[in-house]
Amino acid sequence: MKDMRAMVYIINTALSYIGKSSQSRTLLAMYIRVKRNRTTYFIQCDPTETILQIKEKLYNLVDQPVNDQRLILMPAGDVLEDSKSLADQKVENDAVVALTLRKDDNEFEDVNIVRPDDFYQSRDSEDGANW
Repeated sequence: MKDMRAMVYIINTALSYIGKSSQSRTLLAMYIRVKRNRTTYFIQCDPTETILQIKEKLYNLVDQPVNDQRLILMPAGDVLEDSKSLADQKVENDAVVALTLRKDDNEFEDVNIVRPDDFYQSRDSEDGANW
């Protein structure tokens, strides 16, 4: 069900973008890769958007409240602040951002994403360490 919601969100975003006139499209558009476990979400955004706005977009995909999400810029490991923009925190186009969620004990889970050089390894490889 979450996969279907994610696909509908991506299609609706693409259709709304296609429907805009070329004059209204921003030249500053970028995307970031938000990763959690073995899942990657490609989020279209603008450098002036705040982390809170990005979390609101993610809510539609992961069905987790924004207060239960934490975004971490990789590979530096900097936790991104909700009130600051992507540009303020030096998040660039095609940046990799890790998504962690709050657990039952009110702590956030550890970052667990596949490293880019693991993409070509077997899924069952014991050598495929995580970031």
